[in-house]
Amino acid sequence: MGKLQSLEFLDLNENLISSLPTKTKMLQNLKEINLSFNKFKSFPKEICSNIKLVKIFLSDNLIREIPKIISNLKSLKILYLNQNQLINLPSDIGDLKKLEGLELSDNKLKELPNSIKNLNSLKYLYLDNNDLEEFPEFLGDLPSLHYIRLDTAQTQKISTELKQKLKKRDIKIFRIDLG
Repeated sequence: MGKLQSLEFLDLNENLISSLPTKTKMLQNLKEINLSFNKFKSFPKEICSNIKLVKIFLSDNLIREIPKIISNLKSLKILYLNQNQLINLPSDIGDLKKLEGLELSDNKLKELPNSIKNLNSLKYLYLDNNDLEEFPEFLGDLPSLHYIRLDTAQTQKISTELKQKLKKRDIKIFRIDLG
């Protein structure tokens, strides 16, 4: 790994791996990592020390939770965690102030942490095919938000107040028909 210290992009997509070597921490210039379509059961903590990371793709794994140390990733702009087994998100996700895109579709999320209201750079939020019971009013207050993707059943759970906020701010709701 020593010779790879200047590496900026790492694509380990579709390799059936379930963990990363601890030396991955040494890749301090890493800006983008793609670990999608693998067998990760937990979010690889090794990448949480790579403070220059801007994009993380962890789609189509078996991840159940995100570690609190994700808050170390202050430069992170894009986080794809769709098609995993996530039940909840840590409140520390609200510390990712530069986050612009959050893809959480096809998980088992029941609620969103209040700290998401701190994601002032968030432009898009994909939540379709989850177990969310309600949608917090603060979604309508996220200053940079342009798009929310929900499935048809979820749109029925949006309060009238939130619908009005979203409409007033011209935030697009994309509906995915799962039927």
